[in-house]
Amino acid sequence: MLGLPIAGARPLPEPSPDVEVTLLDGRTIVVEQTTFHVDEAASSKGSAIRGEDTRTVKANPGAWPSGGWAPFAFIEPFEFRVREKAKKSNGYARSRNQEIWLLVSAALPQSTSLRASFIFPSLVDPDAMNARTHKILSTSAFDRAYLHSELGNGLCSWFRNMGWQVEKTPELFFEGLDMLQALQRAHRHRP
Repeated sequence: MLGLPIAGARPLPEPSPDVEVTLLDGRTIVVEQTTFHVDEAASSKGSAIRGEDTRTVKANPGAWPSGGWAPFAFIEPFEFRVREKAKKSNGYARSRNQEIWLLVSAALPQSTSLRASFIFPSLVDPDAMNARTHKILSTSAFDRAYLHSELGNGLCSWFRNMGWQVEKTPELFFEGLDMLQALQRAHRHRP
């Protein structure tokens, strides 16, 4: 995703971040990964959409959820997800010369996650992201943060001294559509 030369990676136990990555140059980065859900908010307990799609798939093995509506939203649930992880990060122990990164994954091309984690590319606005999350991230343990849209391979990055910026806009309706259709075909032909 980020094109870093990785020498190795290992999962970490709670309450640490999710994974420790060692780069070829010897640097160590610990990464807290989380998933964006378009319907998540402080008043909810997780994503109702993901729960609905999970129940559909369990009740109909081999099926792909037939669709449905999802909120046309981004910044509020994104801010909620960042705020939750920033609170958690303040309890992380940092080793010498170690960086702590946040990775927010979105648009997961999975039958139980796509609708709930989908982001319309036109809603991703670095100015709004900075207005709503820069201060939160600046007071957290995170040295960097990334928003990665898996479907279409979009990427935004946050650095303390630069804030949010779009690195790559998702090729959502071109590359992403082919990937989604290939996943659906493969899923239909599973034994």
